Amino acid sequence: MSGRVAARPAAGSVSPDLRRAPAWQRGNPRTSGKAAQVSNGIAGPELTEPDLLRELESLHRTRHETFLHGSADALVHHTERSTELEDEYLRRHPERDIDPQRLRPGPRAGTE
Repeated sequence: MSGRVAARPAAGSVSPDLRRAPAWQRGNPRTSGKAAQVSNGIAGPELTEPDLLRELESLHRTRHETFLHGSADALVHHTERSTELEDEYLRRHPERDIDPQRLRPGPRAGTE
């Protein structure tokens, strides 16, 4: 070994055959009745409401560790899965409760 550190590959530059989602991103064929999808797990629209919420909680809980210590592929998969499930949640709940304490003054809060 030369002691040199390999450059981090750019997101999306790793060949598709090397991309394998961690077990927690796969569907569970024992509970879903469907074959596990290795790339992105069970599609968001196919998840029940409790399953969707559980998956979102898991993704949010593991984001920091994936960001700090995951491979470029793991980070890409985590981001794609998070986006997919967050979009599904927003599709199902377009009028979700917004905490007024979470809004900032200005255009985003509807005040100038």
